[in-house]
Amino acid sequence: MEAKRAEKTIEYISFWEKEGPQKSYRYLEDNWAEFLKAVPPDQRAIADVNPDAKDKLLDHFYADSSDEEPWRLAVGTTAYFFNRLGLCVQAKLCSDKVAKVFFGDILRPYIVVFGPYIKGRDNDMAGSLDIIRLPLE
Repeated sequence: MEAKRAEKTIEYISFWEKEGPQKSYRYLEDNWAEFLKAVPPDQRAIADVNPDAKDKLLDHFYADSSDEEPWRLAVGTTAYFFNRLGLCVQAKLCSDKVAKVFFGDILRPYIVVFGPYIKGRDNDMAGSLDIIRLPLE
């Protein structure tokens, strides 16, 4: 049974790599890196240890970026993909072990940066932050 789950998860990995969600993720990752370049190092250091400062920084990032259609599409594409993966894991059709190994290092920073944005728009997006987190649990 685990072999079938692993096989299904590998299908998700293949889709991730070939069909666009990875490109959307890279776009968002680059967008975040560009935004951070403009933030003074002392403000970034404060945001790393102060949740309120981090929330403010993320709010500023969302305000700067969320008006751009490519950004919104990239967030929607990645949230939808991770939501599908989470549902697959939840339904025990995908291997949680394989999903964690492959997507864990991708999902953790994604959730940190884009999780609050997604959570604030659960009703508008094809993705729920609770489901997106499942492959990490």
